[in-house]
Amino acid sequence: MPVSRPQARTLLSLAATAALGLSGVIATTGTATAAAAGTTTTITLPAGVSTAQLASGTARATVTRTPRAAQVNLTCTLTSNTPIHTSSIVYASASISCTAPVAQLTMTANLYRNGALVVAGDLMETWSASGLSANAYTPYAPGTYQTGAQGTVSYPAGYNPPTGTLPTTYSPKATL
Repeated sequence: MPVSRPQARTLLSLAATAALGLSGVIATTGTATAAAAGTTTTITLPAGVSTAQLASGTARATVTRTPRAAQVNLTCTLTSNTPIHTSSIVYASASISCTAPVAQLTMTANLYRNGALVVAGDLMETWSASGLSANAYTPYAPGTYQTGAQGTVSYPAGYNPPTGTLPTTYSPKATL
């Protein structure tokens, strides 16, 4: 059956809005709302339902939910590097490396001499990234140095748990 131009626009608007709503772009609750030609149509899908029938006048459409992509196996690793002596300072570094971008990373790198904290590094943070590094340094004095680092990861939406603490890691000791 032929569809009039206003009905076609309304149907396309409903289908596009419902498709976006069903994919979570517009309405994460599963409700999609479309306004066309001064009317509003709301479609609510109960849990477990993957298709919806749309109609406007004589125009009809079926919208099918696209399956969500499987959650990727996302791993983040915290590494503390052995401190180094450069001219008149001792320098410590650490990094977090993830296999895919995450929502947020935070970390600190601390420098220890003879087992005591010498420098508590600044809190470093970044968003929508797969890596972060932090440094700490102190004037040189003879001793045994070690880098210690801690960090947190805020995973992308849909991960459980959404945030994780990376265990504190220590570098090998270096006598400098």
